[in-house]
Amino acid sequence: MDERIIFSMIQSMIENDALIIETGHARLRMSQRGINTEDIIYILKNPTYIKKVSESAVIADRYNYRVVGKFDWSVVVSIDYPSKLIIVTVID
Repeated sequence: MDERIIFSMIQSMIENDALIIETGHARLRMSQRGINTEDIIYILKNPTYIKKVSESAVIADRYNYRVVGKFDWSVVVSIDYPSKLIIVTVID
C-alpha cells in the first residue's frame, strides 16, 4: 500500500481516538530506549517515511509498517483500521 495512504490512515485513526495498544515487547523496548507513548504518537503523526515490513512479519492477517521519525527512531505498527494501532516494537 502507498506510503501516503498509510500515513492518512494513521492520522485519521489518531484524530478519531483509535485505541493504541503497546505489545509487551514494545513496552520492554520503550523502557530500554527511553521512548514514551507521547514520542510514539509524535512519530506516527510526523513520519520521515513509512515502509512495509517483511511479508513474514504479518500479525493477525495485518501487515506491519515501520514508521521512521525524529532522531531516526522507528515505530513498527500493525494497523487494525479504523479502531486499533498495535505498536509491535520501537527501534532507535
